[in-house]
Amino acid sequence: MATAGSSSAGEPREGRAALAVLGKDLRVEYRTRYAVCAIGLFAVTTLFAVSFSLNGRAAPEVQAALLWIVLYFAALSGLTRTFVAEEDGRTADQLRLSTSGTAVFLGKLAFNCLLLLALAIILVPGFMILMAAQPQDFGLLAATLATGCWGLAAVLTFTAALISQARARGALGAVVAFPLVAPLLPLAIGATTAALRGDGGAWPAVRALASYSGIMTVVAVLLFEAVWNA
Repeated sequence: MATAGSSSAGEPREGRAALAVLGKDLRVEYRTRYAVCAIGLFAVTTLFAVSFSLNGRAAPEVQAALLWIVLYFAALSGLTRTFVAEEDGRTADQLRLSTSGTAVFLGKLAFNCLLLLALAIILVPGFMILMAAQPQDFGLLAATLATGCWGLAAVLTFTAALISQARARGALGAVVAFPLVAPLLPLAIGATTAALRGDGGAWPAVRALASYSGIMTVVAVLLFEAVWNA
């Protein structure tokens, strides 16, 4: 009974600690705007380059693929510095001492999810206008973006922890992240293509996306303590 009580009492503490990490990252980002500028500048530049070269003549499959390529590489440019910033700012040891690895990961994951969803909310309407895309199923598109961004955030948050103490962080981040993202991108592209065409039969792909994102989150939580304290 004591074990169960301590466990149930520990869960709110973990939640409060994760919210504290999220609040810290939001305050730091508000002051520096590093991640926002990194992913925003990459996404906007790539979007304009792609739209002007294709001039709205791309098929739905190509439009969906380009959208997720922009989202993936924009996320890669900003989210992989999640823990690098802690190491560079010499705050990583303070985090290790003040709270558990699980709370740190969940707080960082929540921050990255919010960042990616904000990017999607801004980027997708502009993408649809410049690429002359007309989604036929907005519910399917919204669900695909939500689950896909969750999966990207889970993979890239864990990847950021793996590379945070390495020297060649930029190249290493892309190499480590791609095998983990590879199963996610075809599902996201296929579901987005179906949303553009109005094919309601793509909901199993969204459920697969949600399942993959959930599995990656659980695996990352289980492994993060060892990676974070290595």
